[in-house]
Amino acid sequence: MLWTVNGSVKLKHVLIGRRVDVHTDHRLLETLFKRPLNKVPPRLQRIMLAVQAFVNEPVEKEFYTLNKEVICQVNALIENSSVADRILDKIKNETCKDTELIELLKDTSPQDGQIITLTRDDAWLGLLKYRNTSKKHIPSPAQLLYSRNLKTRIPIRSKDLKPKVYQLLKKFVRHQDTVNKYYDKRTRPLQPLSEGQDIRFQTH
Repeated sequence: MLWTVNGSVKLKHVLIGRRVDVHTDHRLLETLFKRPLNKVPPRLQRIMLAVQAFVNEPVEKEFYTLNKEVICQVNALIENSSVADRILDKIKNETCKDTELIELLKDTSPQDGQIITLTRDDAWLGLLKYRNTSKKHIPSPAQLLYSRNLKTRIPIRSKDLKPKVYQLLKKFVRHQDTVNKYYDKRTRPLQPLSEGQDIRFQTH
């Protein structure tokens, strides 16, 4: 049943306005769908409500019939070893005794983390850069909180460190108007509906 709900949710934009037949070898599922909604357990009620707009009553089919109709297969192979566990353990033990194989299997990457520590930037400096970074239509987090930028390792003019009131709302509204102008550049009024035309809508 859960695969039906998952498929209905993922393909919702395709199934709107259509009815889908579900083939299953689970006879109990067919019986549950024939019952009234108030006669079904609460957990199954939520599942049935999620699919009742798209799915008809499930049709029971034999398993071998469903197996023949499979079109797409997923090869989800987890492990495939033609060697018995006893032989595999023996190979591992002999490998540990071989000096040449031990040299090949040796991990030569830095283990103490010293090189990583030397090359890594300070996390607090990264946060400081983020707080001083502004967008086109929104000041930086530091400007919003302190009304000025913060000192960093990069030289900055003293006048830029003085507090200043930023007109956030005006800039943001101006940015929204610009985005709306280019977004609606190719829009046009919808054609009037004709009698008998199919309409698809979703209630919230």
